[in-house]
Formats: sequence, structure tokens, C-alpha cells
Amino acid sequence: MIGMAIKRLRFNAPLVINRARNAARPVLARQGAYLRGIARRLIRRRKSGVVALPGQPPYTHTGALKRSIMFAAGSDSVVIGPTHSGIGRIGHTHEFGGVEAAVASRNRKANWQLMIGGHGPIDVDASGDPVVAKLRTTAQVRRARKLARTFPHSVVPGKPKRRYPARPFMGPALRAATPELPSFWKDALRKTA
Repeated sequence: MIGMAIKRLRFNAPLVINRARNAARPVLARQGAYLRGIARRLIRRRKSGVVALPGQPPYTHTGALKRSIMFAAGSDSVVIGPTHSGIGRIGHTHEFGGVEAAVASRNRKANWQLMIGGHGPIDVDASGDPVVAKLRTTAQVRRARKLARTFPHSVVPGKPKRRYPARPFMGPALRAATPELPSFWKDALRKTA
């Protein structure tokens, strides 16, 4: 029988804390990317007019909701979710339910490029709307400039107030990812050594 005794144990706390800080950002970034992938897969693409049942993840008709889900990892946390700049408040409204405010009608100026190689109005159809085409000659450019002055700004119609039931997608994604998230820390401290 062999006997052993520990005579001296040294624990270098500042070293361990420093290595944990250095390892945190890449681990949190990988966790954020993993969770973002799960959330994006929960949102299915469907044709316009088809809506998800309340309590189920929402459908996307254009793919904008899926593309808007981003993550940002810091040194001690990671934030994951749909960006306001991508789709506005609708991601929050889908997740928790609620009301989207009415959107007022607004004027929009046509962005014609009235030069050779650009595009602009070359004629007026029976309903009074402009017929837009590529401008190839100086005569077409002159005519397009003359016609462009006759058209008022177009009005983009608004949207009425809309009520949405909760169709969460980030909460279910987090619940699905939670069992796997600790495994991202495996050997993370050794890699920073």
C-alpha cells in the first residue's frame, strides 16, 4: 500500500480569473451564434397571408425577421435577438404579443435618375400614371424632366393599428439551447494558457 499526503496546495486565483476573462468572449460569441441559429430555424418561411398559430413561432414572408436576428458578445454577456433597425418593433411584438401602432400615410418622392443611362418617365398611361423606362437619348432626358415636374409626390398608404398574439421564438430557442450551452466552456481555460 502506498500512502500520499498533500503538504502544500497553491491556488493562483488572479491567474484563473484572468484566463476565465480571456476565454469568456469567444465562448459567449459561439454560444450566441448557436442560439441565433436555433432561433432562425424556428421561424419558417410561408407565403403571404399565412400566419402562425398563437404560441407558435411566427412565419416570415420575406425573410426579414430571420435576417434581423443578431447577437453581440461582450466580455461577460451576450445579447441575442431581432434588431430594431432591421424590422422595427415587430420582433418584440411577436415574442410577447401586443399592439403595433398605426402607421400614417406619407409622401414619397420618386427617385428617378434623369440622365442618360438612368431611368425616368417617358410617357403617361391611360390611368395617368407615369410610364418609366431607361433613358437612352438626350431627347428622352428632356422629356423625362418635363414630365417629372408634372407628377406630384406619390402617397404611400399607411397601416391601421394591428393586434398580435404572442408568437415567441427567442424563448423557445433559449430553452432548446440551454442543455448544450455549458459544453462550449469545455477546455476553454486551457486554450487561453
